[in-house]
Amino acid sequence: MQYYESLIDNNLIDLIVHETNRYAEQTIGSSIPRKHSRSKKWEPTSKEEMPVFIALIILQGIVKKPTNEQYWSKRYSISTSFFSKVMSYRRFNLIYRFLHFSDNETFVTETHECPKLSKIWPVLKYLTIRFKEVVTPDRDVTIDESLKLFKGRLGWKQYMPLKRSRFGIKSYMLYESKSGYVWSLIIYTGKGTLFDEKYKHMCMSSQVVMTLMEPLLNKGHCLTTDNFYSSPELADILIQSLTDMYGTLKPRRKDVPKELLSKKIDKGQMIAYQRGKVCIMKWMDKKAVCLISTIHNPEMVQVQSHKNEIRRKPKAVMEYNNTMGGVDRLDKHLTNYPLIKKKRGKISITKTFFHLLDICLCISFVLYKKNGGKDSFAV
Repeated sequence: MQYYESLIDNNLIDLIVHETNRYAEQTIGSSIPRKHSRSKKWEPTSKEEMPVFIALIILQGIVKKPTNEQYWSKRYSISTSFFSKVMSYRRFNLIYRFLHFSDNETFVTETHECPKLSKIWPVLKYLTIRFKEVVTPDRDVTIDESLKLFKGRLGWKQYMPLKRSRFGIKSYMLYESKSGYVWSLIIYTGKGTLFDEKYKHMCMSSQVVMTLMEPLLNKGHCLTTDNFYSSPELADILIQSLTDMYGTLKPRRKDVPKELLSKKIDKGQMIAYQRGKVCIMKWMDKKAVCLISTIHNPEMVQVQSHKNEIRRKPKAVMEYNNTMGGVDRLDKHLTNYPLIKKKRGKISITKTFFHLLDICLCISFVLYKKNGGKDSFAV
């Protein structure tokens, strides 16, 4: 619990309580409620009540039911009495209706840092700072994309066929390779995605990398990426900032030797090209695998397959496979334990907030394991 509270702390709870009460007051005061309107029953929420509301949302991701109403059902066959004991269904719905994270009346599109995320921005900004304050990452870090399931109408909704959810809200994440701790993230919002201004002359994939890596440059870190980000140009830029990198590579990238694409090799063979610290390799497995690295050479190592056969693989491939996959594990958790039911209304706002909350839960468990906890525990 202490790891969770190091992220979702009292300051963040106070912010949510304050903005929720303000939004309720603005909404109720802007119109005349109907005779039997539920809004008439509204009482300001508090920093004691809000964690209870969030806890019920988290519990809904574990105890799965088709609708919110069923969590408060008194039918013996489906009853979950804990929910009604800690909060009434009417109160839960009221808090959910007015749940808010920013002041609508002070929002100005032209001056806001990230207008498309304005309604969730205070929470997102606070959490990204906390992620960095809680942990100093090890040498090896990784950048990859995460996708939160969302099939509604949204201008920056993405389709990624290789992800579990396929459709949804995409985030670029930098995480600690060994533990999977999410150290920084950028939510993709299309053309208005917030990147560091000093890198705006670069292609988008390099802007992602440099914006996420900015606080870690010149500290000796080593970055692993897939072929969406990797390029000789990016490797050169990172080397100048005392940062190494390796990962898969698209053979048609600029400055990649043309022979890498044209030269035919047999299964198990490798060719490599060296320029300074940058080594570009092509290894033939079932199909060609191209890599770029500033810390590897064409060294091959022996590995035992699942059929107990001894094979030779490039050391760079072995280490790449060991460092990638943290975001895929996160996506698996987000898919298996969704925190929010399908509901009409401000869904993109709540989806984004509960997505951040779910990330905090995953990070909390990572911190628990980093400090000697078990890999699993009974709920």
